[in-house]
Amino acid sequence: MEFPLHSEVILNTGLEAVENCLKAGEDPNKRDDYGSAPLHCINFYDDEAYRMVQLLLNYGADMFSRDGLGRLPFQHALEHANKKACQTFVDRGFSLQKPDRMRNGTYELLHSLELFQSDAVEVLQVLVDLGVDLSATLSSTGETLLHKAVETGASLETVQFLISTGISVNSSNSLGMTPLHMLRYLDCSNPTDKYDEEKSRHSKLVKLFVMEGHKINSQDIFGRALVHYVISEMRQSSLLQFLVRHGADLGIKDRNGVTPLHLACSWDNTANLRELIGNGCVVDIEDKNGATVLHYAVFYNNAIALKCLLSRCESCLVSKPDNSGKTPIHWARYFGYVQLIDILEDYFLCLDNGFQRGELPDLFPLKDEFNDIKKQEDVEKMQSKDFSLNGHPNRTLKKLLTSPVIGRLQVIPESQEIKFAVNKVIQQVAGIVSKAYPLFTFVPEISGSVSEGTKCGFPDEFDFLCTMVKLGKHFQEPNMESSPPMFCQLQLKPDLRLSASHEIMQYVDENNSLRSAKLINDFSGHLNHAFFEEEIWNGLPSLAPVSVCVMGANATKITLKWSGQVYRDLLISVDLVPAVHFPLFWPPNICETPLLHPKLKEKGVHVVMALHGECFFKHGEKHFRLSFSTAETAIFQALPEHVHSSYILAKAVRSTYVCSKIAPGIQTTQELPSSSDEERNNESDTEQSSHKETEVAVNLPEDNNVWADKVISSYFLKNALYLLVDKSCQKEIDLDIQNTSEDQVIAWGEAIYDFLDDCLQQGNLPSFFMPNLNLLEKNYDSEQHERVFYGGLEFHPMDEDLMQDLDDALEGTREDVEHLRKPFIKMLKGIIHSSW
Repeated sequence: MEFPLHSEVILNTGLEAVENCLKAGEDPNKRDDYGSAPLHCINFYDDEAYRMVQLLLNYGADMFSRDGLGRLPFQHALEHANKKACQTFVDRGFSLQKPDRMRNGTYELLHSLELFQSDAVEVLQVLVDLGVDLSATLSSTGETLLHKAVETGASLETVQFLISTGISVNSSNSLGMTPLHMLRYLDCSNPTDKYDEEKSRHSKLVKLFVMEGHKINSQDIFGRALVHYVISEMRQSSLLQFLVRHGADLGIKDRNGVTPLHLACSWDNTANLRELIGNGCVVDIEDKNGATVLHYAVFYNNAIALKCLLSRCESCLVSKPDNSGKTPIHWARYFGYVQLIDILEDYFLCLDNGFQRGELPDLFPLKDEFNDIKKQEDVEKMQSKDFSLNGHPNRTLKKLLTSPVIGRLQVIPESQEIKFAVNKVIQQVAGIVSKAYPLFTFVPEISGSVSEGTKCGFPDEFDFLCTMVKLGKHFQEPNMESSPPMFCQLQLKPDLRLSASHEIMQYVDENNSLRSAKLINDFSGHLNHAFFEEEIWNGLPSLAPVSVCVMGANATKITLKWSGQVYRDLLISVDLVPAVHFPLFWPPNICETPLLHPKLKEKGVHVVMALHGECFFKHGEKHFRLSFSTAETAIFQALPEHVHSSYILAKAVRSTYVCSKIAPGIQTTQELPSSSDEERNNESDTEQSSHKETEVAVNLPEDNNVWADKVISSYFLKNALYLLVDKSCQKEIDLDIQNTSEDQVIAWGEAIYDFLDDCLQQGNLPSFFMPNLNLLEKNYDSEQHERVFYGGLEFHPMDEDLMQDLDDALEGTREDVEHLRKPFIKMLKGIIHSSW
């Protein structure tokens, strides 16, 4: 479709050309494929852009129209700090006064400011010149622009400008958090140059706030103070000394009794640990569960911190139990941390008090997970059998499967407490969102590995399928005719007859087809608002948020922290996946197999709200991923226990405690098809590609170490398992699903990796549900993923194997490690052939 008026406005050829189009009958409010009207397309870099605004408004352009991402024309002008254009909108009736913004639907204007941009000060100055009070709170939760500036990583200049407008550095939101507390939500703890730069910026920010009068020992409702953040995340000696000089209480406790000294026992923080002790911190200090700093060093598996503490504390503290009656050495034995066991046993032997070294616990022994790294060229020269664990009698697969760190999630009371607490928070958030914005009413349900019972290690990941019940009632059954495999389009029901002002119309285009970019953005915004309500955290003292909601490609993520008896200071990642449920719909092109019986199909499918491809976007097509998660869970739960265990074992062997990381070579070769995507998509589903392949050089940094679960995803393993089970039911392989002997756990685990090895050799891993979909194909680079995650635009959905975990998808694409799948499969096959 052509858009001549849009073209003239974008090309900025002159007012006369635009006016000629308008006189010829072009609609000033017509939307292009991106949902933009001509007013949105004005080149606001041009100082004379205000004249174009005047012209379009004179011909009836709607200044309150929103583009595909929900942005107003005024916002486009403001983003470019075009004061004349902004003033023109105001002169023509665009009110910036708070009561008017509440009435005209632009109250979110201040909240949508991109304060992290380099020209943020110029944008803010425009608002000040137009009479906007920047000190006004952004929502009922009490957040100010200063909170937002810190939270989004704004520059020091931007922060200083906001302080100069009168926003108090001690203003607090509903969670008692001052702007500086928002630093807690920015992770800069990783040891890379990028995070070092962040630490430096944060350090300057802390000093700025303190000098401006920030109350240095102020605590939020969770009891967290600035020094907690500085110790756990920033780990800078000079900054800690600065806080001490300005009166920071180094013994301050949060509501779980956790002090900065407890947090200093985490990785790479020995310098702060020594400084805290040197500044008078009492070593004999306990949290609410009676855990000492030694208990924390054990939980973190931090040998360096443990040695440091043992040299500075009394022996009675080393033997001191927590409220559960367990001493640090008891917990080291529980987790299987053999290095810590040796350190503690050596310590007691040196005391000469009759202590005798115990036997190695009947667990898979775990050492420092970060030490075992192999060069790519070394792995390629080795045989699969070289990676077997048979050389160590305690490193057996059975012990691996029962390890509380990397094996099946332990069925203990605290695991259930965490599940209950996380679920309660999400249920309360759903209630707040549903009440505040009924269209987004959703029913959250735990899905993924936790619901299946296949979670490995700690209870640190939860996926929630958020069924948007009211939104779903507006749409017809999915249309898959013109979509790629596993995707569909959604259109409004034709008999609804909704007015243009209906709330749902802002999420559909002129063809009544759903677009999800604004929907996901708004959904994330409502979730953020709900998570900042104090009421949802009442009665859950062990749980607290440590991040804001971050919008991903098909989920909104938030990180929580649990402080318990077994799991101390545990970070928990929560994915909230908005979806629409169609209980009576089952796609026609799904594989036919006894596993997909009629009752299972009656559960229907979910359609996940996802950001999608630019190539589709340009053609006005909106594609959404079909989710068979309900069917997947039902299939898995119907499988015998030994098959469950084999899948969990296949997941567990990818752990860095078991499978070495690989350091990619400086240069490697990767086979890339020379044909176009279109040519590949036109090939027969059953025939292998006959196109010639070309070897190209792929440059990778020397220190870019990769671990197995980044390239061999759980979704790979699950599809392999389901395909093997189907083949077993069809008697196409020797494995008998009804054979429940103990050796079948390894047999099925071996079969999974043998099958994946064959798939990699053939270059095709079929999707279980749609065999014509090759899960190995990936045509996305890091730049595109950056734009998906941080640009807010609608792009092509990521590969099916990566959709399950957005962080893995982003990291895996950045590293471009597809070529490492074969070496990892070689290693994993060797490991899983180890003794049971």
